[in-house]
Amino acid sequence: DSFLQPATEVLQKDRNQQLICNLIRDSSSFRQGFIESGGFDSVLRFIIREKSYDGRGNSNTGIENCCVMRILKACFYGRSLASSSAHGEATPPAKLDSTGSTLLKSVDNIDRLLANLTAAVVMEKQVTSAAVIDALMLIQSILKSDPTKARVFSTLSGGLAEKMIVRLILWDSKSTLNASAIITSLRIRKTAEEFILKVPNLSQFALPWLINALGDISIEAPSTHEFFSVLIGMVSLVKEDDAVPTRDQLQLLSDSACKKLALYPSKQDSLTTGVICGCLKLVRALVDRHGDEILRSGVDYLLNNVRTSPWVELPTNIMSVTDAVFVNLMGVIFDGFLSEGPSPSSSYND
Repeated sequence: DSFLQPATEVLQKDRNQQLICNLIRDSSSFRQGFIESGGFDSVLRFIIREKSYDGRGNSNTGIENCCVMRILKACFYGRSLASSSAHGEATPPAKLDSTGSTLLKSVDNIDRLLANLTAAVVMEKQVTSAAVIDALMLIQSILKSDPTKARVFSTLSGGLAEKMIVRLILWDSKSTLNASAIITSLRIRKTAEEFILKVPNLSQFALPWLINALGDISIEAPSTHEFFSVLIGMVSLVKEDDAVPTRDQLQLLSDSACKKLALYPSKQDSLTTGVICGCLKLVRALVDRHGDEILRSGVDYLLNNVRTSPWVELPTNIMSVTDAVFVNLMGVIFDGFLSEGPSPSSSYND
């Protein structure tokens, strides 16, 4: 690991410029020799071997995985990308050089590698943030190199892919509250957001997972900006002429967002507003992109549970059903979120 990625940052540049240049040059030579002599193959066999986890997700490979991820990353991408970091930002998209592309094509059991990388993120309870980012970078390269692998990824046993996506997009280092941990958590969420939206064919599998997660998420959950950003991004990607299952998913998404909004009034005194704001932005995206009766059942749910009166009673002859749904949506948001109670004279029909 240290030969592949020498820690030149600990040296003072003005006094050790020649040494730094030599270390970087030598790391490139070592990488080529390490691969040619079978070092990479040995590390690969180690990572794809059969692993066991106890009922609490513990194994004896946590520290080993951190080192192995760094070595694999250095072999696939070279030292420059392996050493790069972007505090509080998404990790730059992984780009294999010619050596890395050749290596990836040479991996016989790529599905097993994909499964074990995903398991390392999901099942290792003591996995480090750095190992998570390294694993995510490797998974992204595998899926981008062969778009058909998105289906393999989505059907990994035990729902590993869904668990990984949801865990990373909501990643929050609660155990360590310092500036570095907060920035690293943000970086993981941003990288997961880019991963979901940019990997070919992945969003079609990820959308149902995130809809389920929205139903389970706490109304006071922190660190949800990237979660809702992904959902809004997916809504904008869906076209009006898409197949019926996609329309069904959008219906479920709308209903789930409205049900979450309905929880707001009873807890408004002590509420963290990230989830509420995210749901409102999501509803706005659905209105902008799919402004039809997708929202009708969700608006009806809000009217019944926020206990506000509809501004337009259905059926009505004064406007279309779609327009009436929009008016009632505006009414329930105004009465339930912006005012202290329902307007006593808010009936549009009057």
